[in-house]
Parts: sequence; C-alpha cells; structure tokens
Amino acid sequence: MAGTAVSKIAELQVKGGRLEWWRFTLNPAQITGDAQVIDTVAIPGAKAGDPVRAEPEAPEAGLNVQGCKVTADNEVSLYLTSSVTLDSAALTYNLEILKRTVVAA
Repeated sequence: MAGTAVSKIAELQVKGGRLEWWRFTLNPAQITGDAQVIDTVAIPGAKAGDPVRAEPEAPEAGLNVQGCKVTADNEVSLYLTSSVTLDSAALTYNLEILKRTVVAA
C-alpha cells in the first residue's frame, strides 16, 4: 500500500543540497514471518541517488524498517520485515532525504 497524508515538515539548506523532513502514514500489507514487503510513498522532488532514511514514530513490536531508497523520480520505497506474521495498523513515519544540488562543471 502506498503512503498517504504526505507532508513536508521542515527543510534546511546545506552545502551540496537541501535536507528535507517529511511525515506520512503507511498501512503496510500483511507480512508473513521472515518475509519482506516493499511499500512506496510519493516524495515530491526525490531523485535516484538521494540518500533517504525513514522510521515509524511509534514502532509496532516485530515490525522492522530494513531500509529505504528512491526507486523512481518522486517515489521512495520502504523495505519492511517482521520475524512473525504481522498485519500492522497504519503507522506514522518520519522520512529524511538529502536532495542534492547539481553543480555545473
């Protein structure tokens, strides 16, 4: 399931780009024990290669964010796992992304 209620909560100009913080809601698909689910969220301006990190505000027992990355323009994929079968409720996540500035040579 795709993330919803996506909103930018802060940004900071840094050398080489801009750090942005986003908040969104995600209700992941059911995860069977030791399996991985990939869910996406639309983040405006995200580009391949932008470093990104996400975590739930209040993690549910057994749910792990194994990683995330920009998989297409304006799209971030989250890789979720659980050691037990889990049908998580919708959770609020915080996401940090560094949007790099292209420097002309």
